[in-house]
Amino acid sequence: VAVVVRRRRSAEAPHLMRSLFVTGGSGFVGRHLLARVGMGRLARVVALSRTPQPPTAGVTWVQGDVQDSARYSEYLNAETDIAHLAAATGGASAAVHRAVNAEGTEALVKVAERAKVGGLLFVSSIATRFPDDPHYPYATAKREAEVIVRAGSVPFVIVRPTIVLGRGSPILDKLRALAGGPVIAAIGG
Repeated sequence: VAVVVRRRRSAEAPHLMRSLFVTGGSGFVGRHLLARVGMGRLARVVALSRTPQPPTAGVTWVQGDVQDSARYSEYLNAETDIAHLAAATGGASAAVHRAVNAEGTEALVKVAERAKVGGLLFVSSIATRFPDDPHYPYATAKREAEVIVRAGSVPFVIVRPTIVLGRGSPILDKLRALAGGPVIAAIGG
């Protein structure tokens, strides 16, 4: 977030920083990010979620899909930075992975270019570095999304987490359950 939320001050509101637009605001990473960004230091924080969200102090929630830029384009301008966290993960179909991860990123980049947003933080995946595997549509779609981000005119940073862990993380909960079982799998030598 420090990369995306620059310390440039707005002429109209010299005491406030830029605005932040977060896709996937209700997801695991999005919830944690929104809980930690300096709401009082930002001119505005807007979060996109597919599902309705309860009111949150300092956050304007927009219900919609990242593919439907008409739902959120009004919140993007030259004083906005974007944290693009929205993603289809897990057992979603190849079509859903492509629609959300690649086509959704393309829609976001296009509207961000028109709005001349300041910067884009794209949370991708280490899976983009795996060999091209048609049976791993998540990696394929994230790889395509990175190409779209790089081809755009918006300044960007791409982050490729290996694994996302933290309190309440679905992956961490599964690892805890596995470790607490009667048999522990030892992978490797």
